[in-house]
Amino acid sequence: RTNMFMFNDLALLDKRDLQKILFKCSTDDLAFAVKLMDNTPVKKAIFSNVSKNNLQMIREKENSLGEPANVDKREVAAAQRKIIDLALQMEKAGEIVFPEGV
Repeated sequence: RTNMFMFNDLALLDKRDLQKILFKCSTDDLAFAVKLMDNTPVKKAIFSNVSKNNLQMIREKENSLGEPANVDKREVAAAQRKIIDLALQMEKAGEIVFPEGV
């Protein structure tokens, strides 16, 4: 399952399960994770499932990272991997449930 779950799969999670994951994520990780994404389903899902304060902080951090061309793709991948690993740990602990087929 570790190699099968992708960052974009977060958009497929139940709203409450996604919120549980996002609650445990740092603003920095979320900002880096979505920095190189346009208006994708996963970015929309993340932005619509955090508090207004957290959304503002994520957007401010995302903007402070500068132009997408200047962002280190390894940092983006590392942030996404950290969030994926958290989701996998939470699923293993029975805190969240992945939908069928994910």
